[in-house]
Amino acid sequence: MIPKDRAIMEELAQASYQNYTAFKDHPKFLAYLVLMITLQYYEKTNIGCHPSKGSQIAGLELSDLRAIPFVRSWSQLKQNVLGFYGVSCARNHLKEKGQLDKVKQLYVNNTFFRTLVDTRHNRMEICLC
Repeated sequence: MIPKDRAIMEELAQASYQNYTAFKDHPKFLAYLVLMITLQYYEKTNIGCHPSKGSQIAGLELSDLRAIPFVRSWSQLKQNVLGFYGVSCARNHLKEKGQLDKVKQLYVNNTFFRTLVDTRHNRMEICLC
């Protein structure tokens, strides 16, 4: 990977991580998650090798959720927030800085980035908006 592309990937990764973390830490995120996902049904079944939560205390925390039931429950919503939110926010970060052309060029130059975008996102949304 050429250094210019690596620098753009690093900036996209940093912006993506910061936005996703802020989203995940939003005070209403966990309440929405508990209301919408099927986690309560995983709790009632005896499937899998791990419980759906790490503790049974009142006041569920995001860190209490086990990865497999959490991801399975989330994926059943058909809301691919886990797959697109951070990348879309990162693209917007560079667009706001007037550097969307760098994202477009990265898409052209870098097979990994192109595959990531084409697999997880609408190419028009990420690179051409």
